[in-house]
Amino acid sequence: MSDGQPKRGTVVCGTVSEIRNFGVFVRLAGDPADQSGSGFIRIPELTWEYFDDPADVVHVGQQISAEVLDFDSTRGQCSSR
Repeated sequence: MSDGQPKRGTVVCGTVSEIRNFGVFVRLAGDPADQSGSGFIRIPELTWEYFDDPADVVHVGQQISAEVLDFDSTRGQCSSR
């Protein structure tokens, strides 16, 4: 990471903060004093396996690793898989 912003292709760690029917929101790990941002993983990017409910794959509070697909520096958000 440079300037605290993850680059495309970087694997980041985070905690699942919210599960919706269209994807999963992830709080990115980082220095607690730092506003490290958040990420979003769309349903098709969550797993290769078929599932009906994202809660069957992950749960709130779960630590996960994800690859950064895109980063929006103005909003501090990244798209991941």
